[in-house]
Amino acid sequence: MKSRLIKAQNQRVERISTSTLVIGIDIAKEKHAAQAINFRGIVLTNRPIMFSNDHAGFEHL
Repeated sequence: MKSRLIKAQNQRVERISTSTLVIGIDIAKEKHAAQAINFRGIVLTNRPIMFSNDHAGFEHL
């Protein structure tokens, strides 16, 4: 089972190209934080982008 999980993870990593942009979102009850990372894992923003847990926050993102 463990090797199947490793194989699946490796397949996802192999799909990452130089044009891939990864957005990580830390979800919380009222305010969320998002961070942009390039294909090498280098953070592209100085600070996380904060947005609220409502329609206005979604539009801001």
